[in-house]
Amino acid sequence: MTIPDKLPIARMEDYHTHFLGKASDERLFWGYQTFAFSKPFSEIEQGDDWKKYRKEYAILHTFDSDGNYIATRHWSGLATETDDQQLDSKLRKWFLN
Repeated sequence: MTIPDKLPIARMEDYHTHFLGKASDERLFWGYQTFAFSKPFSEIEQGDDWKKYRKEYAILHTFDSDGNYIATRHWSGLATETDDQQLDSKLRKWFLN
């Protein structure tokens, strides 16, 4: 089996490829929101506030017009300090710069 030179990725609204596209300068981008727990979720005591263990991330990967990797930017905050709107704003701000 040969490895293809390029992998096509479809943009799907409200999924991991929601922020996928081409900037006005022809660069390609893929941005998304994700999270990780600093303590395994299964070990968080019932009644304990799970939000203090959840860290939110906004991530943006950029590529040249041929799909070659350029850079990755990331930002993080605790779940108690962020919301989806703040993460969306961070990604949109990066797209404009």
